[in-house]
Amino acid sequence: MRIGIIDYLLRARDSMLPHLARELGFDSIELAIDKFGDPGRLMFDPERGDDMVYLTKSAGVGISSVNAIQFLQQNLLDPDPVRRRPTGLLVKGLFERSLAIGADVVVLPLLGASEVRGDDELLALTELLPIWTRWAESLDIAVAIKTSLFAEQILRMLEDFPAPHLGLSFDPALLAAMGRDPVAEWDKLAPRVHHVHLQDRTRAGLAASLGEGDAPLPTIIEAIVARQYAGAIVLSTPAGDHPKENARRNRVYLERLLTVAHRAKTERSLAPTEP
Repeated sequence: MRIGIIDYLLRARDSMLPHLARELGFDSIELAIDKFGDPGRLMFDPERGDDMVYLTKSAGVGISSVNAIQFLQQNLLDPDPVRRRPTGLLVKGLFERSLAIGADVVVLPLLGASEVRGDDELLALTELLPIWTRWAESLDIAVAIKTSLFAEQILRMLEDFPAPHLGLSFDPALLAAMGRDPVAEWDKLAPRVHHVHLQDRTRAGLAASLGEGDAPLPTIIEAIVARQYAGAIVLSTPAGDHPKENARRNRVYLERLLTVAHRAKTERSLAPTEP
C-alpha cells in the first residue's frame, strides 16, 4: 500500500514535487489537473513532457494517480452527446498523457458540475462507461470514478465492466459528511476500489486534518486493511498555513493508524478458533 498526497497541497512547482514528497516521507503523488493542456504543467509541456518521468524516478516517488478536477467545474455528463463530445476528447487525451508519465489510475470526479442529479446524467454516465472502459483497456490503465451515488446503484452500473480497468475512488470522509456509513459502504465497494482519498471532516462538512474531524478514521483504516486493499491512499487534507508540516503530520497520523490496523489483523489471524 502506497501513501500519497495531492500535488496542490504542497504548493510547489511540478519540478519540485517529487523530491519534496520524498523529503516528507511520501512514496507517491497525485497530479490534480484543473486545465487540460496547461503548458505550465510538465505533463503537458511539449518540450519537457518527459521531465516528470525522470523527476519521479530520480526521487523514488511514483505517480499514484491523475485527478481530473477540471470536471468539478466542467460538466462531464452533459445529456447532449454533441455538447459532450469535446469533454470526451479531453478525457481520452488525459488517459494518454497519464500513461505517458506512468500514472496507474485516472480519477474522474462526478461531483460539482459533473454530479449525477437525475435521469439525464445517469443516462449519460451509462453511455460513457463503455467508452471509458474501452480507452482504459487499450492503454492498460485504470479509471476510478469518484461519486456520491449509493454503493448499490454504482455497483449495478459497473457490474458489466472489467474491474481492472474501471472502478471507484473511495472518499470516506465525504460519505461521512453526507450522513452515510463509510465502513458499511467500503465493505460493499472494496472489490471495485482502485483509489482512496483520505481526509477528515467535521459534522458540518468542513475539511480537517486527520484526527481533528468527526470521521471514524481508525475504523475506516482497519476496514481498508482487513480487505487487503493494495492501491494508494492519497491524502487530501487541508494544507493550512504550513503545508509541509501539515503534510508530514498527517502522513505520520495515517501511518500510525495503519500500524494499529495491521497489528489487529495479525492478532485476529493468530487467535485460536473455537472447536
